[in-house]
Formats: sequence, structure tokens, C-alpha cells
Amino acid sequence: MSILDGVKAYLRVDGNQEDEVIRTLIDTAKAFILQGTGVEVKETDAQSILCMHMIVGYWYENRNAIGQGAELPFTITAQLLQLETRGE
Repeated sequence: MSILDGVKAYLRVDGNQEDEVIRTLIDTAKAFILQGTGVEVKETDAQSILCMHMIVGYWYENRNAIGQGAELPFTITAQLLQLETRGE
């Protein structure tokens, strides 16, 4: 299963109308994780993949929240902290 297909399954998105938006969110989430933790998202690393799914899901569901200053949910920040502590 490709990363795009995995994220779409996580988001419960059918069809391909949102593929470009989801690809952009995936790329941005990967960069966000790498820059924040120093850990690269790898398809063989379940924790980094889950974290990326959660970030993409949050951003996808809160696209209208721009400028509201909302923080990431604790479950995401906890995963990021674990990735950072684990390092690579």
C-alpha cells in the first residue's frame, strides 16, 4: 500500500478528488516531523507513519482553522516528543 493510499484509508477518503491536497499535506507533515524531531518518516517505521497520519488527519479536518492559533492535540505532540527522544 502506498503512503497516499494509507493516509486516504486513515482519513476514510474514497475517490481521487482530494489526492493533490492530501499529497501536499503528506509532504508537509513529513517535513514538519523531520524539522521538529530530526526523524525521517520511513514506510517501515510504524510510529513515524502513525504520527504523519495523525498530523495529516488533523490538518485535513481543520483546513478552515487557519489563523485561529489552535495547537496540535496532545496525542500528536506526545508522538512527536517520543520520536524526538528516540532520535535516529
